[in-house]
This record gives sequence, structure tokens and C-alpha cells, in this order.
Amino acid sequence: MSKAFTRQHLLLALLLITIPGVQAQQQSGWRFSNRLQTGWEYDSNVFESIDMAETAQSIRFLLQSRTSHQGRAAYFQLSYSGGLQLYPNLPIDNKLINQVRTSARFTLNPRITLVAETWARLKIFLNRETDYGLAYLRPYINFKMTNRFSLQVGGGVEGLDYAGSDFFDYSAPFVFVDFSCHVSPALSIKPKFRYKLTRMQRKAFAITPDGSTWYQIDEPQNDRGRSYGLQMDYYRNGLLINLSFFYEASASNSYGADYDRQVIVLALARQFSFATVRLYGTLQQKNYRDQLLPFWPIISDTEEEKSNFLILDISRQLSSHAILSARASAFKNESPDARFYYQKGLFALNIEFLF
Repeated sequence: MSKAFTRQHLLLALLLITIPGVQAQQQSGWRFSNRLQTGWEYDSNVFESIDMAETAQSIRFLLQSRTSHQGRAAYFQLSYSGGLQLYPNLPIDNKLINQVRTSARFTLNPRITLVAETWARLKIFLNRETDYGLAYLRPYINFKMTNRFSLQVGGGVEGLDYAGSDFFDYSAPFVFVDFSCHVSPALSIKPKFRYKLTRMQRKAFAITPDGSTWYQIDEPQNDRGRSYGLQMDYYRNGLLINLSFFYEASASNSYGADYDRQVIVLALARQFSFATVRLYGTLQQKNYRDQLLPFWPIISDTEEEKSNFLILDISRQLSSHAILSARASAFKNESPDARFYYQKGLFALNIEFLF
């Protein structure tokens, strides 16, 4: 995929966003909202290096637009997010990130709802050829069995496409089952199951019996992944707690790619009179099953890898149209080399305007 081809898709995405915005102003029942954010960020390890961290400061701009329509039996929502990050002293990492999300919901009867969700990201580096597009389609059915119990059953497909190489490109059909139980008005529990088949564009690898030589076999790499999870949501008196645990296992026809991991995710939010405080963190334990691991990168975009991290966000509403926020983050994430982790810290100050 060429950079020109990538930018054509960006223009198409922007056009698709514009159409609902015009409809929002012309038709009753449509709602339209925007958020413009600008800020400064300090990064202690901008290239996610294991032992040669390079610090950098950047200026960030973010525009988010959303339109939605509520009908008698249908609901539609479309949102666009466009971000620009500029490093004055490190222009090689300047980038644009564009995201589009849609959701359509159709209520067949009080107990059955059809839902279709799509999401796409286009990440463009302004001074190097590492652009990529990532997207998924996720249709499912929601069954409301009782006032307390509901079931979601669905599937879909996701895919990744790099502009300059197909080494990390893949398509991945998946299925999922989510069960929701409202224990009380403040507490809900949600068991979850996922199965995904990842079909890589690259060939699978094997190793000689003595472990001395890697070689490619004449078939694409296929990874079969499954995960089991349990999520708890609690909200009372302005305090929101989200706690989840999941176990994931992946089996591959490519030597060195088998792994399992356990992940704990915690999210807290509390609204005070002076500010809103949010805390978000993940703790992961990952194990590779094969004795030898690949010597080539296993992760395509290290900025998106989030193995272990903690984020503290404090925001204060200055007026009905302006919000000031500060965010501090600490990361210990897996590097492109399996079993090796890099550390980095981020600190950001932002102001956003709602209109």
C-alpha cells in the first residue's frame, strides 16, 4: 500500500464523517457534538527502547466529532477522532491518527436487539514509511432474558494492513459470548468468552530438531486464540469501579508463537466537587511455551502495546465549554523482542473545548 493510497482512504473517511454532520443540522432527531483538545506531553522513552531511552516533548491536537440519531426502534451513532502529534526536536516521530467508529442498534422486540459495530484506525507517520490501517466489524445479538440477566452472542472480523510491508498484516475472524448479571442496582457481573483465528500474511516458521536453524514452511502463520474473562462493574454515590480478569491462550503453527497470559484490569472514577479523578491500570503475566523464541519483532506498533501500566487522570471543568486536565502514566510493556520489556513514563497537560 502506498502513502498516496493511504491518504485517499483518509479523505474518504473524512467525507463519510461530513455527511452525517450535515444531516444532523438538517434533520430533526439528529444530535451533533464536538470536542477540541490541545496540550503538551513529556515522554521519557519516545521510541520504546529497552536500554537506550530517548526523552522528547510534543504538542498534541485532537478533534472529536459525534453524531447520533434515535428512532422508534433504531439507534445510530457515528464518531470521528483526528489527532496530530508534533515533536519539535524529533520530527521523525510526527504523526496523524484518525479513527472512525459506527454503531447501529435495532430493537426487534423488548427482549431481542440486533447490534452492528465498526471501528477503524489510520495511523500516518509524516516523516517515515510505517503507516498502517486497523479495522474491525462486530455484529451481535443481545437477548434480554429477564430484568437482571442478558446474553450477547456475536462474531466478526478484524484486520491489519501496513503500507510498506505485509510481515505483520493479518485478518482475524472471531466469535464471542458475553453474559451479564445485575446482582443489584449498583453491581453487575459479566462472564466473557472469545475465540479468534488470526491468519497472518507471512509464512510460518519452524526450527530444526537440534534448534540451530530457523526456516519458513510453505503455509501462512495461523494463530488460534481463546480467552475467558470475568468483569465486575460497580457504581454508587459518584464512585465507579470496573474490575476484570481474563485468561488468554494462543496456539500457532509457527514455532515460538505459542503463549498464555493472565491479565487484571482495574478502572476507578470518582467525581468530586473540585475535579474528576480517574485511575486505570493493567497487570499482566505472559508465558511463552516454546524454549526458543523468534529473533524477529513480534509486535508491530509498540505504542499500542499495553502489558503493564498505571494511568492517573485529573480533570476540572472550568465552564460548561472548557475542561482542564493533567495525566501521568507509567508503563512496563513488552518490547518487539519477546520476553523483554521496556519502561516509559508520560506526563501531559491538556485543555479541551466542547461545542
